[in-house]
Amino acid sequence: MATINFNAFAQETAAGKLEQSPNMATYSVRLEVGSDTTLKPCTAVKLKNTTSKLITVTPTSSDADEIFGFIPLNHKNNGLVVTSTEPVTVEVASFGCIMTMEASAAINRGAHVTYSYSTNKIATAASSDLICGLALDAAGASGDLVRVLLTVPNVPVAES
Repeated sequence: MATINFNAFAQETAAGKLEQSPNMATYSVRLEVGSDTTLKPCTAVKLKNTTSKLITVTPTSSDADEIFGFIPLNHKNNGLVVTSTEPVTVEVASFGCIMTMEASAAINRGAHVTYSYSTNKIATAASSDLICGLALDAAGASGDLVRVLLTVPNVPVAES
């Protein structure tokens, strides 16, 4: 009978996984939703305008929303169920984190990528798209997992 060496197994790559630890740009934030919803890893969130002293976010509702960060993979709550009556505290990955994300088409290594609200996937950014990160891996087709260096939130430079 062959013995199994526990070091022979590689860690699984999954969408929403943060690649390096510690990730200094992860924040504990208050998540509020308008209706009951289940959040998947890599769901983009935006800041919510509120008078609360807590950093409050809500899921993006269009591709034009300014992204504050992304919900990382959490093995304890993979597919976080959030109700409209009870806000929850979640971790959000932001600028400088490296997150594994799912591609919607082929992507070249080093390409700027954009996030699609409707598919919860990334694609090569066009000139008018909001850039969410830099692809550290190449993707050959839709469904491939790519490590992305997050560049959100994008802070525009004021013109003088």
